[in-house]
Amino acid sequence: MVLKVMMLLSFLILSACVSKSSQSLSNAPETANKTALGSDEKQERKTEISSDVLFLLMTAEIAGQRGQYDLALDGYMRASERVKDIDVIKRAAKIALYVRDDAKLKQAVDMWLEEEPDSLGARYLVAVAALNSGDRETAFTNTEFVLLQDDNNFDAQAISIVKQLTGQQSMDLAYQVFADLNAKYPDNAKLYFVLALMDVQTHKLRPAQDNVGKALAIEPQWKRALLLQSQLFITQGKLAAATEALQQIDELEKNEQIKEQVAQLLIQQGR
Repeated sequence: MVLKVMMLLSFLILSACVSKSSQSLSNAPETANKTALGSDEKQERKTEISSDVLFLLMTAEIAGQRGQYDLALDGYMRASERVKDIDVIKRAAKIALYVRDDAKLKQAVDMWLEEEPDSLGARYLVAVAALNSGDRETAFTNTEFVLLQDDNNFDAQAISIVKQLTGQQSMDLAYQVFADLNAKYPDNAKLYFVLALMDVQTHKLRPAQDNVGKALAIEPQWKRALLLQSQLFITQGKLAAATEALQQIDELEKNEQIKEQVAQLLIQQGR
């Protein structure tokens, strides 16, 4: 809630600077609070803040709008420690992730988990920070939490985690963590699929084919896995097998692009 107020305040301040208005802003905090709280007042906890914290938040938001992310992060972190407002903490954590400041990311996420112990977003960020710092146990625990809480979207979450990693060492650790999870949950198709994608990224085509095959053995009609399988078959020159995989996708959901790919493969095979 405080964050919404600060964004509105900083917008008003910047607008006033651009227009060189002489109107006083002394009543801006009160007006902005009334506007931002509105109908949500009954649902959200209003955080009492002092004038110095208010200034921290305003300057942090303005710094962020100007692309001065280190200054913005410093302001949000200092404000988070003072007011313990979840929106401010989330903003601090996301900026820390963006600028790849692992120390401040961990600090922000720790505060986030104090306020929301079961937050999926916080656990996701803990997993990223743990992988980047080489903490396999913490990475496993929090990635497992994401898997169990959001299994339907886990492959997308896992890909997003991988994209946030800062080096090959972190990537290797991520693969180990997903492999560990795969050993614990061998009937989860999403884990095989994620491993297959990471295999492709490191040009390990045979393990990729094995893993995507195992994913499809569990979920035979999974279109994304079928598409990956077809691409792997094409890479290996197995055009007939690739055509069959694409035809399965077309049967599940009519798609003009898939039809075009099937037609091109059939032409290449002289069929």
